[in-house]
Amino acid sequence: MLKTVSVNVATTAFTTAQRRSDARANRVRDLFSQSNWSGLIAHYQSQDGRYQTIISEIRSSRPVQRDQACRLIPSPVDDKYITLPNVLDSIDECFSEAIKDTRQGRFAIHGMGGAGKTSLAAHYAKTRVDLKRDVLWLHGKTEDTLNTSLGEAATVLNLENLDPAMSSARRRDAVRSYLSHLAAQEWLLVFDDVEDFHLLKDYWPHCDRGSIIVTSRNPMSKHFCGGNGAELHRMTDEDAVQLLRSHLPRHLRGEDEGLLKSFSCQTLGALPLAIKLAALYMLEHQCSLKTYISLMYQSRDVEEKMHSFKPSGDSSFYEHTVATCWNISKEKMKHEKKSHALVLLDLMMFLDNRGLPEQTFSLLDDVPESLPDLRDLTQPYNLIEAIGTLLRYSLLQKDHNLSTFSIHPMVHAAIYEGMSPSEKESAYENATYVLCKMFPGPAESNDDMASRWKVSNIYFPHVLRNWDRGQESGLGCSHIGATTLRNGAQ
Repeated sequence: MLKTVSVNVATTAFTTAQRRSDARANRVRDLFSQSNWSGLIAHYQSQDGRYQTIISEIRSSRPVQRDQACRLIPSPVDDKYITLPNVLDSIDECFSEAIKDTRQGRFAIHGMGGAGKTSLAAHYAKTRVDLKRDVLWLHGKTEDTLNTSLGEAATVLNLENLDPAMSSARRRDAVRSYLSHLAAQEWLLVFDDVEDFHLLKDYWPHCDRGSIIVTSRNPMSKHFCGGNGAELHRMTDEDAVQLLRSHLPRHLRGEDEGLLKSFSCQTLGALPLAIKLAALYMLEHQCSLKTYISLMYQSRDVEEKMHSFKPSGDSSFYEHTVATCWNISKEKMKHEKKSHALVLLDLMMFLDNRGLPEQTFSLLDDVPESLPDLRDLTQPYNLIEAIGTLLRYSLLQKDHNLSTFSIHPMVHAAIYEGMSPSEKESAYENATYVLCKMFPGPAESNDDMASRWKVSNIYFPHVLRNWDRGQESGLGCSHIGATTLRNGAQ
């Protein structure tokens, strides 16, 4: 019996024919180059039964003539998100070079949740890909989402003789074979919201053609795409203001440009998802920007409700609210038993979200047994693993020049709001101990004060945030370490 047929039908057919004779191999190659599907089937039908597998593969993989290209792009595409022509140009350049070199183009768009990765990929597919080219969109979060979107792609591609009851594996191979055929024209394939790159190996077309975009929170996606990619950082202040302005009519946003800027850039951290959802809240409830801001600061409960808002009439393809966007990563870490990363993440909710020195935890020694989670975290291997996990989920950002860590303010708020009382209590104990060890405390003389000023200046914002969060959680007043730390900072 023949070995299992490769998903690349052309390669399999050619190799099989070559085993019989070079003349037969040349015949198969010519038929494929001419897209002569009927001739191919007739050629193999003239052989014995051992070739039925190849015939079946050709039948299921060949496309029926379509009047227009397949354009599977999430809709609607919110063009107001997109103000990154430099990234779009980088994608164009990457794919153009690949076509010149007769190889497959690969490009990764990575960044934190809510940064606009999916919107940017969809905008590229909509505005920069020739209308004659097929565009397939596969949701890459899990194997189930991949198979569901692949079934949709197979249907829209109108692959001949594709049985609706066909297994997902057969359907996957049929689509991948179509993309790999010599007869296929250039195409764009998007793997959106990928978490586990190992899942992609069975869905990735193995050929020297086509263009592939991968969107992911994981910075390693760039290396998966051969070093080609771009990270989406926070929007510029100008773009953030323009995004909010474009979503809100003047009677809701008001005339105070300073308020508009401070809200979109500082309160919402220039994050596209947060800006859009805030604007949709104001539109749906017909409340002004000033009213919205006053509601946010009314109480912690009200702020949590606003962060959990999902517009009733919104048809956007983005599935998360501000509150769930990053807490879903935390739940994923719990599922993967990333205990050290969870300890570090929770601890950082009781520190300032900016400018934490990288060396902070590595300088800790002799952590008491009464803080077992922190004691385990400070072991070198565990600490490296924890930091790497948070970076992989884009929950933590590292400034390599300053050797500091930071967390986006919206992430900082959402993760904190999602913590249970017991998680807050444990994290507060750990964070307070860290600061007690790192903060110099009261100076004994003027000279001593000068030598300690630099360190005090670095950790002072973290002391204040620790105290404030402790008070919010009902923990600060009873904690001797926090009180001592606060008095030292003063």
